[in-house]
Amino acid sequence: LYEKQGDKWEQTVDLIAGEDELDSSFGLTAALHQGGEWLAVSAGSFDHSPSGNQGKVVIFRRSADGLWVRAGQMVDSEPNIFELFGTELRSSGDLLAVNIPFEKVGDVPGAGAVSIYQFAPRELMGWRHSVTLHAPIPTPARVGFGARFDMADGWLAAMAVRTSGGESHSVIYVSRNLGEPHD
Repeated sequence: LYEKQGDKWEQTVDLIAGEDELDSSFGLTAALHQGGEWLAVSAGSFDHSPSGNQGKVVIFRRSADGLWVRAGQMVDSEPNIFELFGTELRSSGDLLAVNIPFEKVGDVPGAGAVSIYQFAPRELMGWRHSVTLHAPIPTPARVGFGARFDMADGWLAAMAVRTSGGESHSVIYVSRNLGEPHD
């Protein structure tokens, strides 16, 4: 991690993957909470089982003495193989968005999702699940929702791939009011 000291950026700490996270793509993406006291780090290829690649997000908290400590981890509530939970992360205000680009939705494997977490500093890990978003009509012809996305000021733009007539096209879905729990 780097911190601005006057007009220079200084490296202040190395956050290193745990022994069980060595082949997990740990640190491929990271998102700081706006106050700089909480950090989410991706480990999207983490294996929860031998079938693997369910993914997780490791949460760090900066202690009162300035040291970064692991506060916990986020995983999909129903992990399936090759979901890649947390390969992309975004933070905006008090929201953290975590993609699950190959989550199975209904009978559609690989439909994808983006989970939104609300900052909750009184909770041990610092974040509480708010809502999981899917493409409006997940079908085998529309997959990978949330493989790429961005978030700002309560808005989320998420990409999915639509296949039609043997050709693939990107589709962008836009959602708002992300901090409000809904189905």
